[in-house]
Amino acid sequence: MTHPLMRLQATLSLTSGRKVTGWCPNTQDDLQEIPATTKPVLVLAGDDPTCDQDVSKYAHVIRDTIVPICQAQQVAIIGSGLDRGLSRIAGQALRSYREAHSYGEEAPLFGVTWQGQPQNLLEPNHTQFVLAPGHTIDDVRPYALALAEKISRGKQSVTVLFGGGEAAWREVLSSVCANRPVIVVNGTGGTADLLATACRGTQVKGASLYLNGILDSEQIYVIDLATASNDLPKLLSRLLLISPHLA
Repeated sequence: MTHPLMRLQATLSLTSGRKVTGWCPNTQDDLQEIPATTKPVLVLAGDDPTCDQDVSKYAHVIRDTIVPICQAQQVAIIGSGLDRGLSRIAGQALRSYREAHSYGEEAPLFGVTWQGQPQNLLEPNHTQFVLAPGHTIDDVRPYALALAEKISRGKQSVTVLFGGGEAAWREVLSSVCANRPVIVVNGTGGTADLLATACRGTQVKGASLYLNGILDSEQIYVIDLATASNDLPKLLSRLLLISPHLA
């Protein structure tokens, strides 16, 4: 009889030359078979391949704040895992962190995307991947949420939204429905700016039908891009119950 882990597990060869584990669940329940140490979790939201975003203007927040703090404080990061957008920035930042800190345990950087994704499209510095059934962000979102629940069991978790298109509204709503607070980085465009404006009491044209459910949750925290490097560590410290420092 095939061991359940062998049925779910695959070895992925990334363009960096690294080989990492890919988990191939058929259902969300299969994620319970993945061995993972319980850790606080940060979910990167807004990485929508269907909309064009200029991530360069907020790359420094992920590179210089999120990834170093998560590595130093052992917080797992979950993103799309694709070699573009937020996940590319996070992966490259993790590589730089590895090169500067060759000691200690590495906090995982998970990519959650769909099965059949060509391996050369996966960001090559991630530590593990979950390859879920389906073909769209909406198909894999429940698996990202289930993974976050598994890893963070008994710990805290948070979603951080940068930019985003229509799918980002559903990402945010799914997070707050799971009692996961969402930090919205205003000034990054798209859904993040619309949601930040609405949270600050201004009526927003073109806002999603999901807006009222999101605002009713009282789980939304808005910070501005201009002050994110100062404000985000303090907020992550409070929401994840970690130190705001890099060591």
